[in-house]
Amino acid sequence: MKRYLTGILAVIIAISAVAFTRPAKNLDMVTFIYNPPTTGDYSQPSVQNKANWSAGTASCSGDLSKACSLQVPDNETTSGGTQLASGVTITATKDPHSANYYVSGGTFVSNIVNKE
Repeated sequence: MKRYLTGILAVIIAISAVAFTRPAKNLDMVTFIYNPPTTGDYSQPSVQNKANWSAGTASCSGDLSKACSLQVPDNETTSGGTQLASGVTITATKDPHSANYYVSGGTFVSNIVNKE
């Protein structure tokens, strides 16, 4: 009986621990738009440069030829949510039909929308 009591006590402790565990925090997402440093600059270094991205909204067509917007969790921003944090990386891929680059991924990057 003592063996069963120890097992039952372990199950009760495990269930109690789960019952009082906080749910995962849903992070708010912040949208950033690409601002070319010079008109028409959709080069790989420029698209991947976090300084060329600013918080805001943009009208993006959804084509895959030029960088337009992306989202990151609010805890991956700095300066009150206006700049990308150091942990964020942006991966740019060359459009096969032009010299432009578009966002294809990155660290903490989601909801990518590119434009024509």
